[in-house]
Amino acid sequence: MRALVFLLFLIPGPWLAAEESSSRQVEFGLKVAQKGLWQEARFRFERAVALEPANTAALNDLAVSLEQMGEFAEARKVMGMAVCIGMLI
Repeated sequence: MRALVFLLFLIPGPWLAAEESSSRQVEFGLKVAQKGLWQEARFRFERAVALEPANTAALNDLAVSLEQMGEFAEARKVMGMAVCIGMLI
């Protein structure tokens, strides 16, 4: 019986997909950014972009987090990507 319960935790289910959604990553990133935790925010926004590359909100938020961390050239590049994608939509 314990083995069965253990296996249930190893099998991905709908709860995993919900955790991995781009919008949830952005939502969490915004919460930690409000607390000044820019490294964590950056990680979340990067994850959101990985899950949904055309997510202009995630790209914009990623650019802001990069700017806050002093990575201005990278922030400019990411913002340019967001603008380009936004023009295509």
